[in-house]
Amino acid sequence: MGEQYHGFIISMPALFFIVSGNLVGLFTDKYPKRFILLFAFGLVAISNFLMGPSALLSLPRELWIYFVGYGINGFAQGLVFVPLLPEVLEAVYQEKGFVEGDDPIMDGIINDKAAALHGIFYAIGAIAAPLLGSFVYETILVRDWWYTCDVFGIISTIFAVIFFIFNVLPDIHKDR
Repeated sequence: MGEQYHGFIISMPALFFIVSGNLVGLFTDKYPKRFILLFAFGLVAISNFLMGPSALLSLPRELWIYFVGYGINGFAQGLVFVPLLPEVLEAVYQEKGFVEGDDPIMDGIINDKAAALHGIFYAIGAIAAPLLGSFVYETILVRDWWYTCDVFGIISTIFAVIFFIFNVLPDIHKDR
């Protein structure tokens, strides 16, 4: 690819993040946030397999498959990060037995702490992900990008299953 496309390639996930970040409000009006998060975690797993492209799934080594996975990853990020903070706030209010709006000072404290933790864990992930990815690439899989993406696709799939079992399934049973 020509050098004129490098900026687009780097900004592609951000473009899809903007799209999904704006659509997530429509989705949360129709579906519970935990279902949206589960869908997003599933998309992250799919995107990891596509960005390889996956040797495990015998996908051909085509650049366009990587770009599809890269775009899906950006879209999924918006579906994860936008509804996550309200979900955390809701969980804190339920756990502590508080009612939002009863005590504006307590609401401010909870909102500030939750927003700070959200930002801190996002930053920790931004630091840890490349380190972990390069460790897997360099040490465990002896410099094979295909299998590195497969490892993270498997990890993402396991995470989505765990999230389903412990967060979505209890909600489904509770609704019945």
